Amino acid sequence: MSSHSKPALISSRHFQPGQRALVRIDADLELDKNGQLVDDWRLKAALPTLKLLSQADQQLTLITHLGRPNGRRMADLRLLPIARRLTALLTGYSRPRIVRHQPEAVESPIFETQYQLCQNIRLLENLRFDASEEANERGLARLLTEQVDYFVNESFGTAHRQSVSTSGVAGLVPSYLGLRFAEELAHLNLLKEGSSQRRPHLLIIGGAKLPEKLGLLPELAKLADRILLGGVVANVFLEAKGEDIGRSVSDPDYLPLAKKLLADPEFAAKLSLPTDYQIEDDRIVDLGPRTIQQYIEAINEAGLVFWAGSLGICEQPSSAVGSQALARALADAKAIKLIGGGDTATDLARFKLLDKMDYVSTGGGAALTYLANQPLPAYQALSTQPAT
Repeated sequence: MSSHSKPALISSRHFQPGQRALVRIDADLELDKNGQLVDDWRLKAALPTLKLLSQADQQLTLITHLGRPNGRRMADLRLLPIARRLTALLTGYSRPRIVRHQPEAVESPIFETQYQLCQNIRLLENLRFDASEEANERGLARLLTEQVDYFVNESFGTAHRQSVSTSGVAGLVPSYLGLRFAEELAHLNLLKEGSSQRRPHLLIIGGAKLPEKLGLLPELAKLADRILLGGVVANVFLEAKGEDIGRSVSDPDYLPLAKKLLADPEFAAKLSLPTDYQIEDDRIVDLGPRTIQQYIEAINEAGLVFWAGSLGICEQPSSAVGSQALARALADAKAIKLIGGGDTATDLARFKLLDKMDYVSTGGGAALTYLANQPLPAYQALSTQPAT
């Protein structure tokens, strides 16, 4: 592969029987209070690539992270629930063989526990137990690649992060896009390339991750004919307009940007903010009934809808009314329905409406970054690897 070429999609022509592959998957999923998986949609997204390689007699080492242990070993963030579910998806059984090593016998915490899912697939321990992962230190990248023949990135959800497992290992061995990673880009291009046959384009943006949402909104707005806001993102705009939001979560650092956007006639013409809200303890926790109805009407008029971010506190049924009502309307709508992964996908799974969407991205932040024409370090690393 030449420098700065387009990343190659993994296929059978890239390997020989018996070769060893390092595969980065995205298993950062929600666990309940008993440490059990709430859903497994991200694991299922990786199955086509895993089955392609496994059925071709490849030896697979899977790597992923779970939560934010920040370089510490944390019992409640070990990957046993992930290993059990992956084993069940791949084999029909749910008991992986666990191989443990003493800390002094291995060079990184991620090698201390290894989960043998089936004869030719093993899963290493949580990548973020080693602080080198997020620091993108080359030593860990060399450790991960020293006994493999090639690398496959099947973790679109972390493509906007620069770490050992997303960009550090790429180029140390031949490296390829996973099937789902490539599929993500193709579906997002429906919005990014602005098909006139699916107008109007509607963006629904909520949640609390302001750098990934509000920070990218000026670029995202160029793709949209109309924008509906909820969650903390909406709170910032309401505060910028001078409305009293009480003790609701906001961020003064983003008020200047919100005020600037509100003063832009082209942006303001596309924007819809909540006109009523559900209040608890002097905090906005959900959309009000009038706003819900207005937003449903916008969904019904749209040709393509992209939704990223919860519109209320969806872990609590009483403040998930807005998100659930819009999800039901979207499920019945004729528009193309694209979901920006993360919490939005978890909400839809909770509402049992995930399968009613046309496409669910495995990464909200990565999807928004790509749509806003910002670089994806993991994709760039695959594009600039040395010749092989």
